[in-house]
Amino acid sequence: MWLWDKFLKTEQIECPRCLGKGIVDSDDIKRLNKTMYWAPGSCTYCLGKGSVKPGQLLRVQVDEVYLHDRLTRAEREKFINGHPDAIENAEHYKRLSQELVNQIRYLSMRGKLSAVEIADFYNISKDTRSNTDEEEQDFLAYIENVIDVPL
Repeated sequence: MWLWDKFLKTEQIECPRCLGKGIVDSDDIKRLNKTMYWAPGSCTYCLGKGSVKPGQLLRVQVDEVYLHDRLTRAEREKFINGHPDAIENAEHYKRLSQELVNQIRYLSMRGKLSAVEIADFYNISKDTRSNTDEEEQDFLAYIENVIDVPL
């Protein structure tokens, strides 16, 4: 049986995003210059396995913003395999992500708003919020992170 497994096993290399750890930490985020776009967590490039097929490196950039932790497995596979709809979704996601970063920076620098005020700006009012406290804290931490990153 081991011989059969050896023939079926495809070559794998260490994941260049998480460096084989299976998780992306702050050092990886800084190394890949994605401080304003990613948070530490499970590596979505290798799905936490620590290794990928070599062909994936040719199809998908290691620092691809669209490969994030809320992306469904099916959408991830479509994107990695170059499906046009997934590529279009990725471009849209990148634009929206960059616009959010630009808006937060503008509100902070020009509007002189604090991170809490910016979070309130996006959440409108506590009565209409559907976010959990954890999501609110994550969003606030994200805003603080964007504000703290030097231009």
